[in-house]
Amino acid sequence: MKSWRYSRIGAALFLTTGVLSPTGASSQTPTGWVWAGTDSVELALMGSCWKKEGTTICADTWYMFQEPDSLDLQPIEVAPGESLRVTFSRSPDGVSIMPYDGRSFKANADLDPSRFPAPGSPGTHYYAVSAEWEPGNGMWMFKVRVGGGKGPARVGNGLLSGFN
Repeated sequence: MKSWRYSRIGAALFLTTGVLSPTGASSQTPTGWVWAGTDSVELALMGSCWKKEGTTICADTWYMFQEPDSLDLQPIEVAPGESLRVTFSRSPDGVSIMPYDGRSFKANADLDPSRFPAPGSPGTHYYAVSAEWEPGNGMWMFKVRVGGGKGPARVGNGLLSGFN
Protein backbone atom coordinates (compact mmCIF):
# COMPACT_ATOMS: atom_id res chain seq x y z
CA MET A 1 0.00 0.00 0.00
CA LYS A 2 2.83 2.38 0.80
CA SER A 3 4.34 2.04 -2.67
CA TRP A 4 0.99 2.96 -4.31
CA ARG A 5 0.76 6.16 -2.28
CA TYR A 6 4.29 7.14 -3.25
CA SER A 7 3.59 6.24 -6.87
CA ARG A 8 0.56 8.54 -6.93
CA ILE A 9 2.57 11.36 -5.36
CA GLY A 10 5.42 10.75 -7.77
CA ALA A 11 3.02 10.75 -10.73
CA ALA A 12 1.40 13.98 -9.53
CA LEU A 13 4.79 15.67 -9.20
CA PHE A 14 5.85 14.36 -12.60
CA LEU A 15 2.72 15.73 -14.27
CA THR A 16 2.82 19.11 -12.55
CA THR A 17 6.41 19.74 -13.64
CA GLY A 18 5.15 19.99 -17.23
CA VAL A 19 6.98 16.96 -18.61
CA LEU A 20 3.73 15.32 -19.76
CA SER A 21 1.38 18.22 -19.29
CA PRO A 22 -0.28 19.14 -22.60
CA THR A 23 -0.59 22.76 -21.50
CA GLY A 24 3.19 23.00 -21.20
CA ALA A 25 3.60 22.49 -24.93
CA SER A 26 0.35 23.96 -26.21
CA SER A 27 0.71 27.22 -24.24
CA GLN A 28 3.81 28.04 -26.31
CA THR A 29 2.20 27.02 -29.61
CA PRO A 30 1.36 29.95 -31.89
CA THR A 31 -2.14 30.27 -33.33
CA GLY A 32 -2.56 29.76 -37.07
CA TRP A 33 -5.20 30.72 -39.64
CA VAL A 34 -6.08 29.86 -43.20
CA TRP A 35 -7.23 32.85 -45.26
CA ALA A 36 -9.28 33.25 -48.44
CA GLY A 37 -9.32 36.96 -49.22
CA THR A 38 -10.44 38.67 -45.99
CA ASP A 39 -12.16 35.55 -44.57
CA SER A 40 -10.23 33.34 -42.17
CA VAL A 41 -10.64 30.19 -40.08
CA GLU A 42 -8.38 29.22 -37.19
CA LEU A 43 -6.26 26.12 -37.80
CA ALA A 44 -7.03 23.10 -35.57
CA LEU A 45 -3.95 22.13 -33.55
CA MET A 46 -3.10 18.44 -33.91
CA GLY A 47 0.06 18.38 -31.81
CA SER A 48 3.21 20.25 -30.89
CA CYS A 49 6.63 19.82 -29.28
CA TRP A 50 8.60 22.57 -27.53
CA LYS A 51 11.95 22.70 -25.76
CA LYS A 52 11.80 24.10 -22.25
CA GLU A 53 14.84 24.21 -19.97
CA GLY A 54 16.59 21.40 -21.84
CA THR A 55 13.50 19.15 -21.95
CA THR A 56 11.29 18.58 -24.99
CA ILE A 57 7.60 18.73 -24.09
CA CYS A 58 5.10 17.25 -26.54
CA ALA A 59 1.31 17.32 -26.60
CA ASP A 60 -1.07 15.69 -29.06
CA THR A 61 -4.74 16.53 -29.37
CA TRP A 62 -7.40 14.00 -30.27
CA TYR A 63 -7.35 15.41 -33.83
CA MET A 64 -4.02 13.66 -34.32
CA PHE A 65 -5.64 10.24 -34.10
CA GLN A 66 -8.77 10.79 -36.22
CA GLU A 67 -9.59 10.58 -39.91
CA PRO A 68 -10.02 14.14 -41.22
CA ASP A 69 -13.59 13.62 -42.45
CA SER A 70 -14.67 12.48 -38.97
CA LEU A 71 -13.66 15.82 -37.40
CA ASP A 72 -16.00 18.73 -36.82
CA LEU A 73 -13.73 21.39 -38.34
CA GLN A 74 -15.07 24.78 -39.40
CA PRO A 75 -14.53 24.99 -43.16
CA ILE A 76 -13.33 27.99 -45.08
CA GLU A 77 -15.70 28.45 -48.04
CA VAL A 78 -13.98 29.15 -51.36
CA ALA A 79 -14.51 29.17 -55.10
CA PRO A 80 -12.57 26.65 -57.23
CA GLY A 81 -8.94 27.76 -57.58
CA GLU A 82 -9.33 30.70 -55.17
CA SER A 83 -6.08 31.82 -53.55
CA LEU A 84 -5.47 30.61 -49.96
CA ARG A 85 -2.74 31.51 -47.48
CA VAL A 86 -1.68 30.35 -44.02
CA THR A 87 -0.45 32.73 -41.32
CA PHE A 88 0.62 32.42 -37.68
CA SER A 89 0.58 34.68 -34.64
CA ARG A 90 4.38 34.34 -34.63
CA SER A 91 6.35 34.09 -37.88
CA PRO A 92 7.66 30.51 -38.30
CA ASP A 93 11.09 29.49 -39.58
CA GLY A 94 9.50 26.99 -41.96
CA VAL A 95 6.03 25.88 -43.07
CA SER A 96 4.79 22.91 -45.11
CA ILE A 97 1.26 22.55 -46.48
CA MET A 98 0.14 18.96 -47.11
CA PRO A 99 -3.12 18.15 -48.92
CA TYR A 100 -5.07 15.03 -47.94
CA ASP A 101 -5.60 12.60 -50.82
CA GLY A 102 -8.27 10.47 -49.12
CA ARG A 103 -5.73 8.10 -47.54
CA SER A 104 -2.90 10.26 -46.21
CA PHE A 105 -1.48 13.78 -46.19
CA LYS A 106 0.88 14.27 -49.15
CA ALA A 107 4.27 15.50 -47.96
CA ASN A 108 6.40 17.55 -50.35
CA ALA A 109 3.34 19.01 -52.08
CA ASP A 110 5.42 22.12 -52.91
CA LEU A 111 2.69 24.57 -51.88
CA ASP A 112 3.73 28.09 -50.90
CA PRO A 113 1.97 28.89 -47.58
CA SER A 114 1.76 32.59 -48.50
CA ARG A 115 -0.31 31.79 -51.60
CA PHE A 116 -1.63 28.51 -52.93
CA PRO A 117 -4.74 27.64 -54.94
CA ALA A 118 -7.81 25.95 -53.53
CA PRO A 119 -8.66 22.71 -55.32
CA GLY A 120 -10.42 23.09 -58.65
CA SER A 121 -13.00 20.42 -57.92
CA PRO A 122 -16.07 21.08 -55.76
CA GLY A 123 -16.33 19.32 -52.41
CA THR A 124 -14.61 19.17 -49.05
CA HIS A 125 -10.82 19.03 -48.92
CA TYR A 126 -8.42 18.71 -45.97
CA TYR A 127 -4.89 19.99 -45.41
CA ALA A 128 -2.26 19.53 -42.72
CA VAL A 129 0.17 22.31 -41.87
CA SER A 130 3.56 21.68 -40.29
CA ALA A 131 5.44 24.70 -38.90
CA GLU A 132 8.78 25.07 -37.13
CA TRP A 133 10.25 27.67 -34.80
CA GLU A 134 13.62 27.64 -33.04
CA PRO A 135 12.25 26.17 -29.79
CA GLY A 136 9.74 23.73 -31.33
CA ASN A 137 7.19 22.75 -33.94
CA GLY A 138 3.52 22.05 -34.45
CA MET A 139 1.03 20.32 -36.72
CA TRP A 140 -2.39 21.75 -37.60
CA MET A 141 -5.29 20.82 -39.86
CA PHE A 142 -7.91 22.77 -41.78
CA LYS A 143 -10.90 22.07 -44.01
CA VAL A 144 -11.69 23.79 -47.31
CA ARG A 145 -15.16 23.61 -48.84
CA VAL A 146 -15.02 24.34 -52.57
CA GLY A 147 -18.26 25.02 -54.34
CA GLY A 148 -21.05 27.52 -54.49
CA GLY A 149 -19.09 29.53 -51.90
CA LYS A 150 -18.26 33.15 -52.21
CA GLY A 151 -17.01 33.35 -55.76
CA PRO A 152 -18.56 35.68 -58.33
CA ALA A 153 -21.71 34.33 -59.99
CA ARG A 154 -22.46 34.67 -63.70
CA VAL A 155 -25.91 35.77 -64.83
CA GLY A 156 -26.36 35.68 -68.59
CA ASN A 157 -23.29 37.36 -70.02
CA GLY A 158 -22.72 39.59 -67.00
CA LEU A 159 -20.83 39.06 -63.78
CA LEU A 160 -22.26 39.78 -60.32
CA SER A 161 -19.41 40.31 -57.88
CA GLY A 162 -19.89 38.94 -54.36
CA PHE A 163 -23.11 37.09 -55.23
CA ASN A 164 -23.47 33.74 -53.39
